[in-house]
Amino acid sequence: MREKNGRWHIRFQHDGVLYSAPTNLEATEQNRGKALKLEAQKRAAVEAGESIKIRSVPFSKAMEAFLDWAQGEYVKESSFKHVRSALSFAREYFGSQPVSRVTAAALEAFKTVRRADGIKEVSLRHNLHALSVMFTYCKKQGWCKSNPVESVDMPSDASAIRINPLSVEQERLYAATCQRLDAELRESKKVRYWSDAAYLDLADFARLMIELGCRPGELFALRKSDVDLLGRHIVVRAGKTSSARRRLWLTAGAVEILTKRLRVPGPWVFPSPWDCGKSRATFQRVHDQVMIAIAEESEPNPPALSCVIYDFRHTFATRAAAAGMPLPVLSRALGHSPSNLRTVAHYVHMAGDDIDREMERIEAASGVQAIEWARARKSGAGLNVAQSAVEVPDLSAGNEKEEVC
Repeated sequence: MREKNGRWHIRFQHDGVLYSAPTNLEATEQNRGKALKLEAQKRAAVEAGESIKIRSVPFSKAMEAFLDWAQGEYVKESSFKHVRSALSFAREYFGSQPVSRVTAAALEAFKTVRRADGIKEVSLRHNLHALSVMFTYCKKQGWCKSNPVESVDMPSDASAIRINPLSVEQERLYAATCQRLDAELRESKKVRYWSDAAYLDLADFARLMIELGCRPGELFALRKSDVDLLGRHIVVRAGKTSSARRRLWLTAGAVEILTKRLRVPGPWVFPSPWDCGKSRATFQRVHDQVMIAIAEESEPNPPALSCVIYDFRHTFATRAAAAGMPLPVLSRALGHSPSNLRTVAHYVHMAGDDIDREMERIEAASGVQAIEWARARKSGAGLNVAQSAVEVPDLSAGNEKEEVC
């Protein structure tokens, strides 16, 4: 209950819906008890099944209110901008239509129009996710009874998953191309807007991602004070979630790179080329130049390497899994929740040879174990509980064979 315009107003939530109504009682202490009694009666009626009156609010107005709320709710400004961008077409499409009248059928028609505009399925998926958050907000405000997105078929994001781990040869090609472009730049004595040392900086950045599996943003935010060469670890303090904040062991390759990076001016491992007091924000333009150089060198054949910067992180994950790192440990090293192995699976890529090698290893281990069990059974040695639960073939039975159906 609250005071509004000098009157007591009923205000409570039921099943995620906010209910608000005037009582026509003056907002005095004498009337507080009466207003609370009316609120309790109305709450009981709603809980008994009485329908809640939904306020008619235009979609555009509801969206404005939602964005005002979301701007303060989202910690990262980029997340808020992503949601706002995803809703921009919905505002134009639904306009002044009451948000309570946007049904699942209307959203299916919305999907059809967006697809006709040539939008990608993953972008349409983001549109619907943003709408779902907005409808949940509107439901709590009492502007709609339900979230219609829950009844809509969500487009697949399979086409958006582009993961391309590098081979050792491709990693060497990338580093060599960075060095070649750096040498050409210095020889030409041309000043580029992204800094003369950008190619060598990018080579260090890429190798660190492959060595440690960090996200790009985590390396950009890495301070020299977060690096302990004697203790051989770094501390990742900034990340998407609490799981992203972690301590990582430094490989020999990472120690080599960081020893060099600690000599650059400023407090950052990768400082801005314009102001060493600030961290660098991106390597995208420099990386694009490396990709163009590799493509030109490979002509008329397809490029020997085509990747995005995030593929260096995928490369670390793939190599770590192939080397036998348990997935829960790999999940923690990547900055994911140890319980969320589904996310880690996106980063792990095994070739057919890797599968064959592991199957051969399991077969060999199983064969040795079976022989040991058979010898124990023949000698009359006791089996433990785990062994006794497995039926072991009697290898002492000579040539007798049991027919298996």
